[in-house]
Amino acid sequence: MMMVPNELIQSIASSPSQAQVWINSNVLPYLPNTKITTIMVGNEILTGADPTLIPQLLPAMKNLYNSLEAAGLAQRIKITTPHALNVLDPNSSFPPSSGAFQPSLASSVMQPLLDFLAQTQSVFMLDVYPYFAYKADNGQHISLDYALFGTNSTGQDDPNTGLHYFNLFDAQMDAVYSAMSKLNHSDLQIVVSETGWPSAGAADDLGATLDNAAAYNRNLLRHVLANPPPGTPLKPGVAIDTYIFELFNEDLKPGDLIEKNFGLFYPNMTKVTYVSFSVDGSTSPGISASNAASSNKRLTGHNGFCLLCLVWCMEQILWNYLVLRPEESVRHAIH
Repeated sequence: MMMVPNELIQSIASSPSQAQVWINSNVLPYLPNTKITTIMVGNEILTGADPTLIPQLLPAMKNLYNSLEAAGLAQRIKITTPHALNVLDPNSSFPPSSGAFQPSLASSVMQPLLDFLAQTQSVFMLDVYPYFAYKADNGQHISLDYALFGTNSTGQDDPNTGLHYFNLFDAQMDAVYSAMSKLNHSDLQIVVSETGWPSAGAADDLGATLDNAAAYNRNLLRHVLANPPPGTPLKPGVAIDTYIFELFNEDLKPGDLIEKNFGLFYPNMTKVTYVSFSVDGSTSPGISASNAASSNKRLTGHNGFCLLCLVWCMEQILWNYLVLRPEESVRHAIH
């Protein structure tokens, strides 16, 4: 995946030639040696800090798509944009079947955006963070076990559909599926562009602990890599292509302490906590790509790209350079 920075959206939206320049500079030189499947335009634009970008988002996406089409790449590389969960109307996010987009976004922004994604056979990208719902609830209705995919969770029922939810992740996914359905789009797949759990935070950051972060990531992997894929109650059997946020803690990131502590590794490249990306959950750090490919466990989504492959591959790279070849790590750090 690639991302167009937020600050470039306005220029690309206003000028097809700028879109072509971006594709020429950032995509074409790296093909075919690099597998590029998706271009994400901006990050959480519809609920971000700069509302002037909202009307620019879809024109930018269309200009980039047209540039890909001119290069014969529109069927190979998809154009989309990631959304925060607060694109949903906070008054209708539970039960999941009541999910609806914010009234200010639904018809004017989200409808044409969904139409574009469907017409171009792209995907809806969603940042899913059960942690923040758990923290905001302050333990009143959402149990920690429910938020962490725990096996002791009794779950919650959707009285409108009769569906039962054993974890908050699935409930959040289905709330968005319900919102898309209300705009006549049951045809789009959700890809989880970000999900994670903080390993540390301030005193009032409920549940932000090392143990909880390890449990969330471990249980998430079991859920999305299960074979056959469980999907969600509303979309059973549908594989959930998922990307963990994030590879490294961001110690220099401004803002709250919790925002600095979603990483799988510390900035010095030591592990925050062990998370296995092997198909069998083993603790061996040396799993090979060939072994993974020959396993009968599912490593890929229906589109064929590796679930969590970025962090899995980086784990292997860090292991090889820092443990097996420390002199190489020094040389690469210098260059």
